[in-house]
Amino acid sequence: MEIIIYTQTENTQKDVLLNQLSKMVQPVSVMIFDIEGLFQQLKLKVSGETILVFLIFSEEQLDALLENKTRFFNIRFIILLSEDHKDLVSKALAMQPRYLGYTAKDYTDVGNVLNKMIKNSN
Repeated sequence: MEIIIYTQTENTQKDVLLNQLSKMVQPVSVMIFDIEGLFQQLKLKVSGETILVFLIFSEEQLDALLENKTRFFNIRFIILLSEDHKDLVSKALAMQPRYLGYTAKDYTDVGNVLNKMIKNSN
């Protein structure tokens, strides 16, 4: 089982998320990528379970993911938005995530969702 986190490299929320996940989620491999690295990794991935976590901080990031929505077919993922903006929420829900949350929280909810997703994959 791998957890892949997509975010911009300068995003400091990834450190907060990783810290919280290390306390809550059973040990799994966690990798962090920007958009180009994410698609490269997904192309190389040939086996094993993967869960994606998208830390979205701009509408442009979300638009880029929506344009590539078909690449995420059959991959379970979570979307975390930076704000509760109606347009962002609508676009995020169009991607059909397993969970939609916000980065302003302490990520306890994300840890709980990931644990359930990992448990259900076994």
